[in-house]
Amino acid sequence: MPENAFIEVKEKGWLTGFSNMFDNENGQWWRTEKWIIQLTAWLVLLNLSLAFLLYVRPYITGEAGSPGLVQANVRMVSGLFFSLAGIYLPFGIAIMTHDAIIRERELRTMAWVLPKPISRTSFALSKVIANTIGVMVLMVLVPGIVAYGMISFYNGSFINALNFFGALGILALLCMFYISLVFMLGSITKSRYAVLGVTAIYIYHDEPGGRGSTAKNRLVSILEAFVHGRRPLGVWAAVIGCPGTVHRRGIIDRGHAHRNANPARKDRDMK
Repeated sequence: MPENAFIEVKEKGWLTGFSNMFDNENGQWWRTEKWIIQLTAWLVLLNLSLAFLLYVRPYITGEAGSPGLVQANVRMVSGLFFSLAGIYLPFGIAIMTHDAIIRERELRTMAWVLPKPISRTSFALSKVIANTIGVMVLMVLVPGIVAYGMISFYNGSFINALNFFGALGILALLCMFYISLVFMLGSITKSRYAVLGVTAIYIYHDEPGGRGSTAKNRLVSILEAFVHGRRPLGVWAAVIGCPGTVHRRGIIDRGHAHRNANPARKDRDMK
């Protein structure tokens, strides 16, 4: 088939044109050098520091061979990986995906494409799914597998895979939330500054030291609970409703703390 030949649209209804749009969006990740650049960048950001802490730092500090060092480092590095990922990934997602809708609107390619045999749902869905796959594979799954292998090799045996990849699943939910947020903002405004600014404010609100530091610390503690094998009922609730449940759980826990600090109120609530 000639390269300039038309491609038949097979879908009908609300998925009209989805396969063609998805193939185009997916190709921007996997048929260019973008995937190599992104994979290298995230392996450096998330995994290089773990390698330094596990294999270099003990010799610099003279702690190599100390009793209990391996278990302490495995516990520390496991939590550190998810802490770094929880900070870096939202910013990376905002920078990488904010232009997906805005650029189409600026170049007026959206206005040219939508009158063709493609639905608005297919147009938006193809971009969201293609970018989600790229983010999940290059920024979450591969660095997570590499981190699991590094930590297990240092430990001398495989650490609990269910715990580690359960925490990785929560991290994936967090990434999906920020992808949805960026695409929603991009469909509302053409301003890159507005999309990045609102997203940055939300991320800052969640970061340690920000106004939402309790909620963010709660998320980190949830990830660490999975890694270390502690999965109480509240953790499963957060998995279902992450990240909104994380915020609500932080509020609930503060309420419990306030009630426990006030014995009179605690007795009144129990009656």
